[in-house]
Amino acid sequence: MSAPHAESPTVIRDRAVSVADYLLAVRAHMERPARTLPADAYRMEALPEHPACSLGPAADGTGWLRVGLPDPPAPVAVPAELRRRLNEISPTDEPKADGEGFETWRDEVWRPWSIASAEAERARVLHRQLFDLMHQVDMAAATTELVWGHGILDTVVNGNRVRYPLVATPVLIEYDPDRSMITVSPQGPSRLQTDALAGLDERYLGQLLALAGPAGTLEVDLWDDLERRELFERALGRLGYDRRVAVPGEAVSGPHIVDTGVLFARPRQRLLRGFLESLRDRLLAGDTTSIGALAAIVAHEPSKLRMPDDRPEDWHRVGERLLMPLPTNEAQESIARRLALHRNVAVQGPPGTGKTHTIRNLICHLMANGKRVLVVAQKEDPLRVLRDGLPAEVQALCLAVLGRTTDQLVQLQLAARELSDRAATLDQQAEAGRVQRLTGRLEDAERELAAALGGLRAIAENEAATYRIDDVRLSPAEVGAWLRERAAAHGGIPDPVSPAERPPLSADEFAALLQLAARLSPADRAAALRPLPELTHLPDAPTARRARADRESAADRVARLEAAGVDTDAVRTQGASAVAELLDGLRDAVAWLRRREGTWTDRLGRLLSDPHWATMWTDHVTATEELQRSLAELARALGGHRVTASDALAAEPKKLLAGLGELRERFAAGRGVNRILQAGLWRVADEVRVDGEALRTVEDADLAAAWVRRGQARRRLGEHWSEWIQRLAIPQRPGDPEVWAGTLLAEAAQSLGWDARQWPELSARLRVLVPQEELDLDATRLAEISALLDAPSEYPTTTLDRTEGGLLVVFELDDLDAADRAVADALVPWPPLAAAWFDPGLQEWDALVAEARRLTALRPDAQRYVDLRDRLAEVAPEWAAQVDAGLVPAVSGQLCLRAWEWRQAQTWFDQVVGSVDPAVLNHRVELARDKIRRLTADLVVASAWLEVSRALDDRRRAALADWTTALRKIGKGTGRSAAAWQAHAQRAMESAVEAVPVWVMSVDRAIEQFAGGAHFDVVIVDEASQADLFALPVLSLAERAVVVGDDQQIGPQLGFVGSVAGLIHSHLDDVPSAEHFDPESSLYDHAVRRSPERILLTEHFRCVPQIIEFSSRHYYDGKIQPLRADRALSSPVRAVFIPDGVRQPLAGFGDVNLAEADALVARIVRIVADDSYAGKTLGVISLLSTSGQATYLLSRIREEIGEDEMEARRLRVGDAYTFQGDERDVVLVSMVVSDNDGRPAAFTKREYHRRVNVAASRARDQLWIFHSVRPSSLLADDARALLLNYALNLPVQTTAPDLEVVCESDFEREVLRRLVVRGYRPTPQFRIGGYRIDFVLNAPDGRRLAIECDGDAYHGPEQWESDMRRQAVLERVGNCVFVRIRGSIFAREPEAALRPLWQRIEEVGIGPWRPPTIESEPESM
Repeated sequence: MSAPHAESPTVIRDRAVSVADYLLAVRAHMERPARTLPADAYRMEALPEHPACSLGPAADGTGWLRVGLPDPPAPVAVPAELRRRLNEISPTDEPKADGEGFETWRDEVWRPWSIASAEAERARVLHRQLFDLMHQVDMAAATTELVWGHGILDTVVNGNRVRYPLVATPVLIEYDPDRSMITVSPQGPSRLQTDALAGLDERYLGQLLALAGPAGTLEVDLWDDLERRELFERALGRLGYDRRVAVPGEAVSGPHIVDTGVLFARPRQRLLRGFLESLRDRLLAGDTTSIGALAAIVAHEPSKLRMPDDRPEDWHRVGERLLMPLPTNEAQESIARRLALHRNVAVQGPPGTGKTHTIRNLICHLMANGKRVLVVAQKEDPLRVLRDGLPAEVQALCLAVLGRTTDQLVQLQLAARELSDRAATLDQQAEAGRVQRLTGRLEDAERELAAALGGLRAIAENEAATYRIDDVRLSPAEVGAWLRERAAAHGGIPDPVSPAERPPLSADEFAALLQLAARLSPADRAAALRPLPELTHLPDAPTARRARADRESAADRVARLEAAGVDTDAVRTQGASAVAELLDGLRDAVAWLRRREGTWTDRLGRLLSDPHWATMWTDHVTATEELQRSLAELARALGGHRVTASDALAAEPKKLLAGLGELRERFAAGRGVNRILQAGLWRVADEVRVDGEALRTVEDADLAAAWVRRGQARRRLGEHWSEWIQRLAIPQRPGDPEVWAGTLLAEAAQSLGWDARQWPELSARLRVLVPQEELDLDATRLAEISALLDAPSEYPTTTLDRTEGGLLVVFELDDLDAADRAVADALVPWPPLAAAWFDPGLQEWDALVAEARRLTALRPDAQRYVDLRDRLAEVAPEWAAQVDAGLVPAVSGQLCLRAWEWRQAQTWFDQVVGSVDPAVLNHRVELARDKIRRLTADLVVASAWLEVSRALDDRRRAALADWTTALRKIGKGTGRSAAAWQAHAQRAMESAVEAVPVWVMSVDRAIEQFAGGAHFDVVIVDEASQADLFALPVLSLAERAVVVGDDQQIGPQLGFVGSVAGLIHSHLDDVPSAEHFDPESSLYDHAVRRSPERILLTEHFRCVPQIIEFSSRHYYDGKIQPLRADRALSSPVRAVFIPDGVRQPLAGFGDVNLAEADALVARIVRIVADDSYAGKTLGVISLLSTSGQATYLLSRIREEIGEDEMEARRLRVGDAYTFQGDERDVVLVSMVVSDNDGRPAAFTKREYHRRVNVAASRARDQLWIFHSVRPSSLLADDARALLLNYALNLPVQTTAPDLEVVCESDFEREVLRRLVVRGYRPTPQFRIGGYRIDFVLNAPDGRRLAIECDGDAYHGPEQWESDMRRQAVLERVGNCVFVRIRGSIFAREPEAALRPLWQRIEEVGIGPWRPPTIESEPESM
């Protein structure tokens, strides 16, 4: 059946109606009414007449039957005269003797004692029977219920004999070990029983039901004789019978009622019909809201389904911030996120993976986001565990409707009252402010956590860095070891040195620096390095005297230049080089002007002073350049080709071009030239040759045309120049104008360019120096000025005065003045020299200069020392200061380089290691996570109460009060007005349900309680793999559903005879996967088929790893991660073979393997007596449900250890289904089948594997497997063979391993040695599930100090994310406190690296190791 493109709400509603009709049909098909009482029913008239057996309501109304365990009467007193004649006195065998007084003693003493003994024994037997019945009902709790019947109707209907109670009340057997008291108490309202009368006239049945209230409930006190008898008589009358009510044992014929009570077990009855009929009616009335999450089951594509009341925006908050107060993991968190997006979320929870814990977190998260939740399960036991484990602050928000005992109803009333009172008195504004503050603090804590984790991440990334030493890349740990080995020899440099910083000095320079530091005294270094005069420029006394004479002469010559009109200040402003350059330019200008005189360019220059001719020349230059460009292009086109033409054709270029153009067109059109018809063209094609061949192609024509145009351009170029050649008298140029025209242009450009560019600048600079002279472009005048400024001695006669030395004498004078001043300035630090220099006679000058020369001779060494030291100080100032102070010996340069290399590595190491201690960051992570947990818990509580307070209006508050009042007045549900109050409670709950954020109850209770419908936001179904198809309707109670189960555990236990294929075809033709709506499919199966993807919980908390590994390996693809690390008992899995075991029938029990049972019971006796098992709870599982093994084991165990010990050990006996959802510390499994029975039936079907999976995963600490069959006797895929092979092949560690061998690296071994030296004995490579911790030390308070060695081969920075997740998991589930030792720091400074470890050990209070005392292990069979 193909899915439609779109599924409308109407289609979904119709399918939901079909499902309701189908379930009603299946239910009707299953109803096979019981008409007679079972043979093992307990009749009230047959109860022992003993004070220990009390029948009827107690004074507090808590029980209808109480049976104690009376002691037998004391032995009867025998008179002395009868002792010789009576050998043995028995309460059952009447004594016989002769003589006086015997009969009197027998009748007055022995017979009363015998009767009392018999009744005491009957009471004891009843006590044991009821105790066994309590456990037997527990074994079959899913399908069986215990009821108390009143008034046995004896009649015949359609030929069927009816002997069945008219009224039945659900009851519960409880055992009080303190008083050894068995109590049978009512568990619900009393109801009329009409199923046994099926087939009777409907009118009579209608009349009978009119006596009762809703669902057949009665308002009669069944322990009041008059009321009870009146009810029976009225019932007989309405059935059309005579009103005959008989007492037990009375012989009566015809229909009648025996007025007695009876206790018996019967198939569990479920009030499903009313719920389904109400649901169907609402749906048919158009109420699509009532479909709820059931829509996802009947839709082809639930993720695309849109219903009218869907509000996706209301679910955004659910998927954002997760408010889960209990420890959580990614899988659990993904449930909430997926619930925000999907109508149905399926969660697979393998055994012990924290399903209940997950649901608690989800409840808190949903409450905090204002969602109302219904939590259901097939059994009530897991729901009690779930409710009791919720945070205490929100338990009042979760009303658990579990059981009907007085204590449970009182607890429910108190919880409802607390919810109402607290929510009504809550200051909403203040609480909203508190929520806002908590949210802000939570965000701050999350930021703190992110910062701390970021710091740890940076450390991890740094540990991944490498450093090159001797061309080898080393890790930080290897560098640390290298540094430690060489620290004494090379660790003298105090400064940090960048790894990228090359040594500032070579080996020779390092050696020179240290040698100079040793050879030059600090005083000489200081004196030589003072600002001394430059000695190379200090003249001796004779030289100084000559220099002073030269200065006086130069001053005289400068004075004469100034007198001639030269501006000497301007000369100084320009500078010597500029003046020298100017004089060179002046000489070149004079030479150029004289060389140009009389040339055609000279004439051209004068001509162009006229603007008209300047314009004409510009046009001429432009035209020439254009022709030259054209010629260049034509030359490129003709490059490599030779073109010739006859003189006749070449003489007429225009005509030739026209012919070539016509030829080109014909060639382009693909036509040739006819010699006759196109004679002219043929001639052109023939006489014009390209590369020696006639014209034949377009390219040939183009080349010929280019050749003609080039000739034309040459002629035009020559004609263009002819006029200017004549005008300027340019000498004739022979040859091709294309050759010489460019030369003429270049000569003109050079000449005209000098006038335009060089002369203005030259004249401007000259005017500055000789401002009084007139400057013109005249060679003669310029020559005179040049002579004035440049001539060293004599000049020709001019209008200027004669002078000597030229302008450069100004600079000579300045240099002499500067030299004199320089000497004087240089001598300022040397007053004696300065005084000698200013002495006109220079008397002491030479002697003082000699001392200065000595210091100057030392200066190169001193300067070299300073240079080397300063270069060193730029990167290592502290080391340079030590050298300067003489603290560093004169060692070799190579040793200095090695020290430099060591310091670079140390600096790199310091940068990698960083200044933040990872122990500090780890502590911050712990504090941040703890703060987040606390704030989340507070925020959940505050948000949940705030949401409840906002939703609790007056109507809902009143409804809640009415409901709690009705609950109180219902009491045990058996009183006169219980039925009326039951109806009141039902109506009040319809409104009260909206006032309570979370309801917790069984599936059957939810169907009963919400028969009229309800609307929650989320329904959470726990243990959904046990919920049969009749649990499907609970999905209609909420908009969205979380279905938690496991298809690898036992499925529904729904007794059904025949096939439902016909019903499926009749009702579910349009429903997706209709064929799977059979009795074997669970609610979980349906949810998985319609969920986007199931979420698998993998963290296992229940069993030690050796136990759960079997299930993980064979049923969960090895995905389960066992997270228990403790080993409470030795040999967690033990198989005991019973070779003589055989299955055989045993009266009262059925098939029983006696030898196997006896061995198992003997083991239990030894366990109970063994101190190592003190306080351990016990469970016993029979793998063969169809045998009587479980019942026999229950009887034998009770006989051996007694009821009190069974209760103290919470000892439970049953099959695998009995234990599904339950657990015990120690579980003992009996396989029952035997090699001696013949070939056992195969356990290869899926249901058998599920059974074995459940049985093998119930034990927390130890699993015992008692088997009389060998694995080889079973098929390879038999579930029992898999379990036996696993148990028999578990490795057993017999000797303690060498701790160092277990370590995975030298780093870990060295840490281990240091721990051992201090007296500690850590466990290396400690496993918690699939995780390993390098070392673990156990603290006295139960915590584990987890020591991680970071930096070895096992851990790497690329796994940082997984390492942090791993650490968070181990902190959460392994009770671990982490301390990390960085391998790099340990390699460099072990004690520094271990310092945080010693501090942590002291903080958690771990003392030195002491050898444990050896305790005996339980004996093997």
